[in-house]
Amino acid sequence: MVFKRKVYDKLLEWKKLSAGASAVLLEGARRIGKSTIVEEFAKNEYDDYMILDFARENKDVRNNFIENMDDLDSFFRNLFLLKGKSLNGKNCVIIFDEAQMLPNDYLKPCIAMIEELLNNYKTSVVLCTATQPALKSFFQSEVLATELCPRMDEQFHFFKRTLFENIGTVTEDCLMNKLTEEYQALCIVNTKKRAQNIYKELKEDGVYHLSTSMYPKHRKRIHT
Repeated sequence: MVFKRKVYDKLLEWKKLSAGASAVLLEGARRIGKSTIVEEFAKNEYDDYMILDFARENKDVRNNFIENMDDLDSFFRNLFLLKGKSLNGKNCVIIFDEAQMLPNDYLKPCIAMIEELLNNYKTSVVLCTATQPALKSFFQSEVLATELCPRMDEQFHFFKRTLFENIGTVTEDCLMNKLTEEYQALCIVNTKKRAQNIYKELKEDGVYHLSTSMYPKHRKRIHT
């Protein structure tokens, strides 16, 4: 609750000082509630809001950033149709969630749109990401960005839940022996082939293999 209140207060401070003339970037560790805080702030402090989650948006929404950047009227008309809603009121905000997942081909027109909105439409922009992309070089003009969580060391200390121990380089056999000695363990290796080998050797009830090659539905089935 303390973390949530601090971030919310920072957002209020930014909104008051920027008056719709700057973007804000909320950066922090994953799964700590950044998106929830930002959406609550948007609901409470603006007439209306829209969230663009780049981890989930379909290809049509992404292509809209490339195909219609020269015509913002067409861009927003298509965006509202694709999202099934429009922005109502003079005091609105657009939230870019999982901003780090946007490829460069999509990122450049997005930055151009953000810059246009900031410079000429008095729009507030919130970027919400666990991995901060280096965006400064993409802007044509100087943009004042407010970092909401600047004290990263303090955040990591507050949310620390694990201890790390470097055991050096070990063989797969040694690694598997160590895993079998643990009551619970998460094993991360550097290749898919190695992960599959270890999984096949240890395969039994309670042993699971997760891979980025899986569809989200498959990973969810394993998690649940």
